[in-house]
Amino acid sequence: MRVAVKTNLAKRDRVLLSRKRERVRREGAGIVTCLIKAGLLSLCLMVGVGADAAMAAQGPIAVIVAPGQARNLKKDDLALLFKRKKLFWGDGVKAQPVNLPASHPLRRGFSLAVLGHTPEDLEKYWNDLYFHGISPPYVLASEEAMLRFVAETPGAIGYVPYCSADARVAIGFVIAAGRVLDDLPEVDCGR
Repeated sequence: MRVAVKTNLAKRDRVLLSRKRERVRREGAGIVTCLIKAGLLSLCLMVGVGADAAMAAQGPIAVIVAPGQARNLKKDDLALLFKRKKLFWGDGVKAQPVNLPASHPLRRGFSLAVLGHTPEDLEKYWNDLYFHGISPPYVLASEEAMLRFVAETPGAIGYVPYCSADARVAIGFVIAAGRVLDDLPEVDCGR
């Protein structure tokens, strides 16, 4: 009986050690593989290894609205609009917030700066709201789709890289260094 107990303990220890080795191999290999395949540290940063550094590398983010709607936008309303706690603009127009896909680095930077959470962290929040009949913001596939939707949809609000914003939309706020700025920064977009 004593031998059987020792054998079971030794077997359990081997299993635990094996699991630990596998976890270390996976986690370590993931970072190394990312660095080797991409050849750039910035790509790993944008995937989530360092969100603040990734945001700094991608440049400022422009919060965009339809022309004429920017005057109705208040800094405090950003999170409320994107969390669907505020459903209408001050002039009564229905608010239409739109997001990029959860894996997009721009969405990650926006979510962290405005909502204080990553898109993955907000999944439970949206599941709870959906149960109460409130849907999350629409998700658009690209930055160009975001520009077109915001330009053509009354009450729409979204975000794109600062240098991608054009005359079709108005810039309400700029997000840089992980925070919403009050003033538009001077950025050389090479135009």
